[in-house]
Amino acid sequence: MDQVDAVVRKLKGLWLALLVSIVLYVVVGEMVREWPVTGIKFLKLFFTPVGLLMTGIAVVLRQRQMRRFEEEVVSGRFPSAGELTAEQRLLLSGWQVGQITSLVFVETVAVFGFVLRIAGGSRWEAGPFYAVAALLMVVWRPRKPG
Repeated sequence: MDQVDAVVRKLKGLWLALLVSIVLYVVVGEMVREWPVTGIKFLKLFFTPVGLLMTGIAVVLRQRQMRRFEEEVVSGRFPSAGELTAEQRLLLSGWQVGQITSLVFVETVAVFGFVLRIAGGSRWEAGPFYAVAALLMVVWRPRKPG
C-alpha cells in the first residue's frame, strides 16, 4: 500500500489547499468592497440551481469513480505491499480522479458564494454556498480506504 499512501498524501495536500482557499474566499469576500452589479438577482437565481447541480455531480462522480477501488481494498484483494498490477494501478488512478474531481466540484460551489458576495449579495446569501463547500470538504477529507 506504499503507492496508495503516496497518493493519499498528495490528495491531502490538495485537499488542505482547497479548504484554505474556501476560508480565503470568505475573508476576502468580506474585505473587498462590493462591486455594483445590476444583475444580482439573476446571479442568485443562476448560482443556486447550478450549485446544487455541481454538488449532485460531485456526489455521483465520487461514488462511481471510487467504489471499485474501495471494494478491492476492503475485501483484502489489494496487496498491502509490492508492485501493483495494471488493473490495480487503473483502480487506484480512478480512485484518485474521483477524489480530485469531487473536491474541485465542491470548490466551485464556494467560488459561487464568493462571486455572489463581492457582487453585492449579503452574507446570508453567500453563506450557504460557503457552508456546503466547507462541510463536504471536511466530510470528504482524503483518507486511505479500509
